[in-house]
Amino acid sequence: MEKELRKYYLIGFVAKYIGLALFLAIYILVFKNGDTFMYYQSASQIWNSFLTSPLEGLNKLMLDSGEFYLSDFDAKTRFFYFESPSEWFLSRIAGIANLFSFNNYICITVLFCYFSFLGIWGF
Repeated sequence: MEKELRKYYLIGFVAKYIGLALFLAIYILVFKNGDTFMYYQSASQIWNSFLTSPLEGLNKLMLDSGEFYLSDFDAKTRFFYFESPSEWFLSRIAGIANLFSFNNYICITVLFCYFSFLGIWGF
C-alpha cells in the first residue's frame, strides 16, 4: 500500500472503530434492545444448535426463510427475522460469525465492523 493511501486507511480504520465504540455504548447502555440484538438472538440459536449437534446446527444454517418446524427451534427463543429472506440471510451470516466469536455480541460486532470497513475501502 502506498504511503499516502496508508494514511487515509488508518484514519478511516480508526474512525470506523470509534463509531463502533459509540454504537456499542448506545445500544448496550441506552437501548438495551433493538434489531441488532434480535439478529444476535437468531445467531445464538444457531450457535446453540452447533453445540448440541454440529449436524443439527448445519441443518439450521442451511434452512431457507420460513422453511422450518417449531420442533426445529427452542420454544423459548423467538426468531423475529425468519420470515424475510434478506433478514434471515443476515442472521445466518451472524450465525457463522458466531462460530468464530464464541457467541459473544461484542466480538460479532467487531467482525462485522472489520469486514464492512474492508468493503468500504475496496470501493
